Amino acid sequence: MKNLLIGLVAAVGLSCAVISPAADFDGDSRDDIAIYRSSTGLWAIRGITRVYFGAVGDVPSPGDYNGDGVSDIAIFRDSTSLWAIRDETRIYFGAESDQPVLGGGGERLSDYVVKESDGADLVRALESNVYWNVFVPNGTYNVSEVINVNVLRIAGEDRPIITFAEEGQYLSIERDGCIVERIYVNGGGDNSIGNFHVQSAVYATIQNCYSNASLGSGFSYSGNCEGPRFINCMVWEPALVGFSGSTSVSDSQLVNCTVIGAGSSTAVGFLNCENLSNCIVRGESQLLAGFHSCKRISSSMANFCGVGFFICANISSSAAINCASDGFYYCNYLSACSAIGKLVTQEGFDHCGNLSSCHTQDCGVGYSACFNVSTTSCD
Repeated sequence: MKNLLIGLVAAVGLSCAVISPAADFDGDSRDDIAIYRSSTGLWAIRGITRVYFGAVGDVPSPGDYNGDGVSDIAIFRDSTSLWAIRDETRIYFGAESDQPVLGGGGERLSDYVVKESDGADLVRALESNVYWNVFVPNGTYNVSEVINVNVLRIAGEDRPIITFAEEGQYLSIERDGCIVERIYVNGGGDNSIGNFHVQSAVYATIQNCYSNASLGSGFSYSGNCEGPRFINCMVWEPALVGFSGSTSVSDSQLVNCTVIGAGSSTAVGFLNCENLSNCIVRGESQLLAGFHSCKRISSSMANFCGVGFFICANISSSAAINCASDGFYYCNYLSACSAIGKLVTQEGFDHCGNLSSCHTQDCGVGYSACFNVSTTSCD
C-alpha cells in the first residue's frame, strides 16, 4: 500500500539507537514512530511491537515488500549485499558500500484511512495531493468549510456522515474521474449549489450517496464540468432542488436517483438535468414540480407533486401519479407516458405536444390544449 517516505537516516556501524525510515507498520495509512538499535538489532515501534532483527552495521530498510499494505521489518547488509525481510525472504543483491534505495519521491500513495469522526483529518485527506484513494470509516464528521476534493476515489465504510456547519459549505468535486461512494452529507449547500457539487471535472461519478436537509440542492453540477454521473443517489427534503443540473451539459447521466419530501413548497425534484433513467420523486404533496426543464427521461415517476413533469422533453415510459395540479405541463415528445390522479381538478396532459401511446386515468381532464396526439387513451 505504501512505500517509504524519507531516505536513509541510519549510518553503517552506528551502535546507538537510530530512527527508522518512516513507515506504516500497522496498516492504518499513517507512519509510525520507530527506532532501530543497531547494537542489539532491536526494532521498537511505538505502541505496536518490539522485536529483534539485524546486527551491528545493518541498515534499517522497512517497506511493503509483499503488497499487503503494511510495512515489513527489513535490513540491508552491505558487507554481504544481503537483503533480509523478516518472515518473508533473504536475497543477495548489490555490492559492498552500496546503499539501499528506499521509496518516496513524492508520488501519490495508494490509500489513506481517515481518523474516525475527525472532520479536520477528513478535509486534509480529501484535499490532499498525496493520496489517490481515501477511505472514510463510519462516524460523524463535522466540517465548517468547503472541501475541494482532489483525490481520485472516496469510499465510505457504510454511510459515514459529513455534517456541514452552515450555508455555503459543500463537497466540491474538481478532480477528473473522481468517484465518490457511500457518503452521507447533512446540511450545507446554498441557493445555487448542492452539498455534492461537481465542477471543473470530467466524468466524475457520485454513487450510493445520500443528501439530507441541504440548504440548496442535494446534488448539483455546473456548466464547466463534463459527463457527471449520479447513480443510486438519494435526497431527503431539499430546501430548493434535489438534483440541479445545467442545460449546457448534455452528457450528464442520472440513474436510479430518488428525491423524497421537500423543505419548502417551491422545491423541485430534478431541475435542468438530462439523461435520466429510473428516477423517482416522492414529493409528499410538497414539491412544486417533480421534474422541471429536464430532457431525455425514461422509466421515471413523479408522485405527490404539484406538477409531475414541467417543461420537459423526450419523455418515455414515465408516470405522474397523484399530482395536485397537472401530470405533464408544457412537455414535448412523450411516448408511453401515464398521468394518474385522484383529484377531479387535475389535468393529465396540459399544453403538451407530440404524444403517442400515452394514458390518463382518474384525471379531471385527460388532454387539455395538446397537439399531435396519437394512440392515446383516457379512463
